[in-house]
Amino acid sequence: MRKHLKLRLQPFIKGAFALLVLLAFSKCSYDPEISKKPISLSFSTDTIQFDTLFAGKQSITKRLKVYNPSAEAVLLNDIRLMNATNNFELIVNGVSGNNFKDKLLLAEDSLLILIEANINQSDLNNPFVIREVLSFSNQGTDQSIVIEAWGQNAHYLHDSIIGCDAIWTADRPYVLSNSILVEEGCTLTIEAGTKIYSGEDSFILINGSLKVNGSADSLVLFTNDRLDEPFASAPGQWGGIIILEGSTDNVVQYADIKNSIVGFNVTSYAADGQVDLSLSNCKVGNTTNSAILALNSDVNAINSLFYNTASGTATHIGGGTANYTHCTIANYFQSPKEAPALYVSDYAVDNDDNEIIAPMIVNLLNTIVYGRLTEELIIFENTADNVDFSFSNCMFKTQQAALEANNSFINTDPLFTDPFDGNFQLTEFSPAISKALPTSLLIDIDGSPRDAQPDIGAYEFSAEPNGRE
Repeated sequence: MRKHLKLRLQPFIKGAFALLVLLAFSKCSYDPEISKKPISLSFSTDTIQFDTLFAGKQSITKRLKVYNPSAEAVLLNDIRLMNATNNFELIVNGVSGNNFKDKLLLAEDSLLILIEANINQSDLNNPFVIREVLSFSNQGTDQSIVIEAWGQNAHYLHDSIIGCDAIWTADRPYVLSNSILVEEGCTLTIEAGTKIYSGEDSFILINGSLKVNGSADSLVLFTNDRLDEPFASAPGQWGGIIILEGSTDNVVQYADIKNSIVGFNVTSYAADGQVDLSLSNCKVGNTTNSAILALNSDVNAINSLFYNTASGTATHIGGGTANYTHCTIANYFQSPKEAPALYVSDYAVDNDDNEIIAPMIVNLLNTIVYGRLTEELIIFENTADNVDFSFSNCMFKTQQAALEANNSFINTDPLFTDPFDGNFQLTEFSPAISKALPTSLLIDIDGSPRDAQPDIGAYEFSAEPNGRE
């Protein structure tokens, strides 16, 4: 009987012993020696900075690491935002707030603090700076870092129809969410220096007319509403500008359109010879589709840059006209789509699977069409003699020997300053210098003067140290 009892108790004894060992180990591992003297902490940075935020918009999350370099644990008696405003918020171990008490930091360990900014409205039109001090206390000793963010009030438009004869000015930026529409018969005028920031998948739809009146020293900016990296320089962050069927008399000068899905999508369905979109001194690029995508439409561009797109940079399909004078159409975007910088065709299929076949007229003068592909110009003709392609004093990246005519060059590198980073100014030894045909255009894309023997492309080279940047 005793033998039987002993066998039944043995598993219980082993389990109890294991539990005691576990408890003992747990007690040792969670009972660190805490320093009774102040510990000098170190930080991953001494300043947390947020790029410009629009009032009322949440920021990205910044990270701060707090290090305990000593061989003893430290008890952080107080982690506090000194001004205790709602402009910033801390997240420690998954808990949000602006004041945390008695946080244990083990020897030679670190604490991760997440920081978010949320800038409140003010009565200021110009950018303003918000600063805060994040303080850490242990054993009566204080250390701190600075948190700062630039704020900007704005006009907010959400899923809106723009009233007729609306005028946007540069007093405050315009922040768009969802899409906005300019109705048929109405005109939206945008004055010099105005900045338009759009949210994800937000399009500017033009059924009436768009007038953009920028100037050489005060461009109109169209871009995304995230100004912090990597979003600030990423393509596809907003929709783009859509010129709808029925829209007329769209004139855009001195504008910078970037980081969108498409720059301009022109769908007038009216190859009538009347200009649907006129661009001068514009920069359009860093898009996930085309900078210019025109379907059966008429587009004129002078002194303009179309650059770095995941699809064809300038695409004209289904007929219409495409006139480019002193333009640079260049694609150095690293994309598996392998689309050319310039694609023109008399044929297209619309969203309803309808075939569109119409005459296509293309005129290129003093224009660069270049990129990283072996063929950056494709002309597709569905119907014989339906594409009229003329050119003079141009530079092409192409395998088509016939394009080496009319004072034009093929496969001669224009020697841009930094095309992969979007800088298409000409360098000192560019073969484009002094090879253009003189025209009535006396300035370049930036408003700098062209000389008597101008350069091919949107930019006129200048050796002056105080020239364009």
